[in-house]
Amino acid sequence: MSWTHDGVGMFYNRYPKQEGKSDGTETSTNLHQKLYYHVLGTDQSKDVLCAEFPDNPKWMGGATVSDDGRYALLSISEGCDPVNRLWYCDLHKQPHGINGILPWEKLIDNFDAEYDYITNEGTVFTFKTNRNAPKYKLINIDFSDPVESRWKELVLEHEKDVLEWVACVYSKFLVLCYLHDVKNVLQLRDLATGRHLKTLPLDVGSIVGYSGQKKDSEIFYQFTSFLSPGIIYHYDLTKDTEEPKSFPGNYCQRFLIHRTTKQYRSFTPAKMEPRYLCLLSIKRVFLWMVLTQHFSMAMEALTYPSHQATVFPDLFL
Repeated sequence: MSWTHDGVGMFYNRYPKQEGKSDGTETSTNLHQKLYYHVLGTDQSKDVLCAEFPDNPKWMGGATVSDDGRYALLSISEGCDPVNRLWYCDLHKQPHGINGILPWEKLIDNFDAEYDYITNEGTVFTFKTNRNAPKYKLINIDFSDPVESRWKELVLEHEKDVLEWVACVYSKFLVLCYLHDVKNVLQLRDLATGRHLKTLPLDVGSIVGYSGQKKDSEIFYQFTSFLSPGIIYHYDLTKDTEEPKSFPGNYCQRFLIHRTTKQYRSFTPAKMEPRYLCLLSIKRVFLWMVLTQHFSMAMEALTYPSHQATVFPDLFL
């Protein structure tokens, strides 16, 4: 679902009315999904059909209105594979508004790769894609000259890390979330050049929530890990010198008590240095070791009595 910027209505998808029962026990397949435009305050029966695919009943299309409100982008998929077609329509060139099937321009008309809209500056659109980049990269496509040979790479594919999602914030910045080994990494980059500006500090864990749009000057993101049920961070982009602040405080600090004196160099990667001691139950420590493949430490942990608390190094990067 995506609203037009004039606030008049929204694009949404729906299937034709299902014949027979629809109580969750039916075995039929939903086909012939269509894209509609609903004007706020009107009956659904008056919704405008904007796109349909009668020759491809399995196709599913979701519309997104661009950040500047001018374009409607239609992402078409057929299943769960990370690929999609990408069509677009210039809404400003519809003199009578949205009153029927839109004249879609077929920018990408195959299922060779995935194209995820991030933002645009005029006719230059930024997409996250796995086109010749299985770990994803960022590219710019100028809709006024969309030939693939003219596409420009804004952020190259990382050698090791997977680019999970990207958001534009404060008009000129990009927030990139990578999966690095078993943890998420948040980067701040320049929208115009893709230049790396800052890596936001994070412990070992995952980003499970994010809020921040192109018009906003601040972002919020939620972090969780084996040691934390969830921490919400706030970062003000108008203050370059400040670090993200957590609410209501860093829960993980309760577990970072003393510095370690024991080294586990036989199985600790060279870039990891034990820094802290964590006072945890033996069962929780053992689970963490198995999940992070510290099997030697896990076997050693089994020699401790289950009723005692034990001390092991935190190997956070």
